Amino acid sequence: MVSRPLPWFLFPALLSLLALGTGHVLAGAGAWGIALSSVSFAASRWVLLFWLPLAAGPGPWRLPGLAALVVIGLPFPVNRFQPGQLRVVHANVQVYSDGRGALEGALSALDADVVVTQESRERSIDGMYLVASTRDPTFSAHRVQAWCRLGSDCRGQVFQPLGKALCGFPILVMRVSRESSANEADLCVVDLHVPPVPYCASAQLPYLEPLLSVASGNGLLGDLGPCGAGMSLLVLGDLNASQGSAPYSRLTHTGLKASLRWPRFLGGGWPDGGGWPLMPVLQLDHVFSGGSLSIKVHQRSLPSTDHRALVADLG
Repeated sequence: MVSRPLPWFLFPALLSLLALGTGHVLAGAGAWGIALSSVSFAASRWVLLFWLPLAAGPGPWRLPGLAALVVIGLPFPVNRFQPGQLRVVHANVQVYSDGRGALEGALSALDADVVVTQESRERSIDGMYLVASTRDPTFSAHRVQAWCRLGSDCRGQVFQPLGKALCGFPILVMRVSRESSANEADLCVVDLHVPPVPYCASAQLPYLEPLLSVASGNGLLGDLGPCGAGMSLLVLGDLNASQGSAPYSRLTHTGLKASLRWPRFLGGGWPDGGGWPLMPVLQLDHVFSGGSLSIKVHQRSLPSTDHRALVADLG
């Protein structure tokens, strides 16, 4: 009996499954395990790029294949408001990029009630006021700023910085009044910028500890900055890690619900240009919730940034 070789086009899928399994095995194996698992989870999507020759090669599927890759890479549209909705935006805006005016205009055009930027470089957003920001961070990449719509009631606090030197990233916590929405209960918004791997792998879980100690699927179990126990909780941020990684898993193990799960291939959020290739295979920015929140999440490209912004509409 003659054995047939495995068709070559199945190898990307097999490599992807291998990388995914490796990521799960290593996720709890100390600092290096966290670093390697993050790389493995990322690789599980990157290796699928080996399918690109199918779309670029000769034959009748060439043009449809290329068209599909373009379509699934486009940013998700931002829907119009529904009555009673609250719009919260998280954006890592790449502090070393130029074009501040274009960025400020794009953030204003999102018509949000709350905007939180990481690696902040905007100085103002039309129709919004600054609620909280980092105080002269040692590293520009550690900047965070929170903005609220003029006339709204918001209180914010930045936990400065958690970790040492390059791994000392802040956490921003904001209490947002929802008196004008259908749900009048105040909302607690937490915005994260988890230290990156591999250099800061050992700092990732300690960074999350202040939130992990009070977060649950029902909301806050205790006080956190301006927020009080029992409040509904919205957690957004750049985890510098994909789904299934140690930071992601620790957050979901508290009972928090992930609102942006496995995106379509090239429908992730990074890299989205800004000096990087326009090939958003990875989802590094995430949204979680605790309590009675109805959430619809979209992503939106911003000028000269490498991360797509997260736009969360709350019912």
